[in-house]
Amino acid sequence: MNTLIDLVALNLLVFVFGLSEESPRFVLLKSASFLAAVTFSYLCSKYFVFEAKGHGRKEVKRESLKFFSVSLAGFMFNVTAASAAFFILTQAAEGQASINILVNLSALIGSLFTMSWNFFGYKFWVFNKK
Repeated sequence: MNTLIDLVALNLLVFVFGLSEESPRFVLLKSASFLAAVTFSYLCSKYFVFEAKGHGRKEVKRESLKFFSVSLAGFMFNVTAASAAFFILTQAAEGQASINILVNLSALIGSLFTMSWNFFGYKFWVFNKK
């Protein structure tokens, strides 16, 4: 679901703000879409996936800090990998492929770099039921 949220948000942002192969805007748009996905991820992970309910206020703050620490590292992996992929793919395609295809393929490559990192970080560090 997080990848879907990321892709939908990214495509919506590209539609609204536009993007070309020469535009440096991809990093900003990808960053915003990742932040939308990570917010969704926190709520779903906390209440559904890892069922980390019933914590006190102090525990929720600690859990949130851990979650966003894991997510920040995931953010760096994701946006860096997706941006590098976008740059490489646009250079290789030389105008032969749709910008929308390149955007989505780049975003999926970025997601592949972060899926395992985020899942295991959330499961074993953030929402670990001791």
